[in-house]
Amino acid sequence: MKKTIFYVTISLCAILIAGCSSSKVFIKEISSSNTIKEVKTVEYSNYWEAMENLEFNYVNKIKVSGEYEVFSEALKYIVNCNLDSAEIILKNLCQSTKDTLLLRNSKTIYNTLLFTQSKWAELSKLDSDSTGVYKILAQAFSSCGKEQIIFPQKQIIIPSDFNWAGTPVIEVEINGYKRKFLFDTGAGLTVVSSDVAQKCGILPIKSGQMHAATATSKKIDAQPTVISNLKLGELLIKNHPAIIIDEKNLEVKLLGIRFMKIDGIIGWNAIQNFRVIIDYKNELLTLNKPEEFSNTNRNFFWLGFPIIKLYSQDGIEFLFGFDSGAKHTSFNINLIKKININSSKESTEKIWGAGGFENIKIITIPEITLIIDNYKLHFKNRKTSPRNNIVYFKEDGTIGSDIRDESLTIDYKNGVFKINNPE
Repeated sequence: MKKTIFYVTISLCAILIAGCSSSKVFIKEISSSNTIKEVKTVEYSNYWEAMENLEFNYVNKIKVSGEYEVFSEALKYIVNCNLDSAEIILKNLCQSTKDTLLLRNSKTIYNTLLFTQSKWAELSKLDSDSTGVYKILAQAFSSCGKEQIIFPQKQIIIPSDFNWAGTPVIEVEINGYKRKFLFDTGAGLTVVSSDVAQKCGILPIKSGQMHAATATSKKIDAQPTVISNLKLGELLIKNHPAIIIDEKNLEVKLLGIRFMKIDGIIGWNAIQNFRVIIDYKNELLTLNKPEEFSNTNRNFFWLGFPIIKLYSQDGIEFLFGFDSGAKHTSFNINLIKKININSSKESTEKIWGAGGFENIKIITIPEITLIIDNYKLHFKNRKTSPRNNIVYFKEDGTIGSDIRDESLTIDYKNGVFKINNPE
């Protein structure tokens, strides 16, 4: 019988091996008088370029059709974490628009929103042409019980190691067995190594052969599964969707010698449900149930990847992914188009992601300063990232774990990404 092949993007630990930048991130607290008061508008040549950069002022400046204006409203809802309203708009556009490009983009984002919220029933009902890869995943996961997250009365504080890439590594319990998992915001789904899955009695859902796209251009075999009981400290997740990846694709070897083996990864489909504090200095990971509040200064949202809003010193807005599995903060070509960068240089370097190594072209940015809330981040000799655009929009870069001298608060539900004083 012919196997069905489908893809899900999952970024696993993009790590530059050769010629890594080792320069420190200089983080400085600034007074409220020096924070960004007004966002500077970037000029774009057309509507789609503006929307890919989430520049909504373009719609106000240029007269666009009603459908295009409605599409931009859906993107605004996503930035404000109002996914239900965004879904309604995108669903209607999928059913009504005759514009080919608008239809394609609406389908892409709509299906992604349903997927990240585990709305398997809705995805399963859509025809295969409109859902692509997500329908098959929905069919796999919808046959299992509904996921449950059971928080204890008190906050969960978990001792955390940090691997050579700076990624938090915590002890988890899977179906009664204890293992060490990475805590990786860059992984779209929780991952279990094939040897760990076998030991813990985690069986694949037989719905076809799956390929997972990694942090490089490589694609590796994977199988959808559901973890019956996953414990992070006293927090219990029941019926948690995940994928199984062959253990050989979750190890790092140099000169034939293995120096890192990954048992598994806690991915974004779990992390998005927590209020997380990553305390790098004291080597602790704190998890709480997020308590929703009115936040008019959201700087953190999700669109295929967790996204932070940062700014240049003169007020240009940038959209950076947050990848706790990346060793270094990196920058994309898109950022260079928005700001003048002098004396950048090209090189070829080696990167590791799940599945192995790959040589890529890199541009080094000699110096840049970014602002987030009341902190200034100053970078020297930073490299462009090989990451492809996630889902729809264009990232300007990725914040990695090289800001580990500080403590970070991640609260997706309330749109908060915050640098804390670790004391």
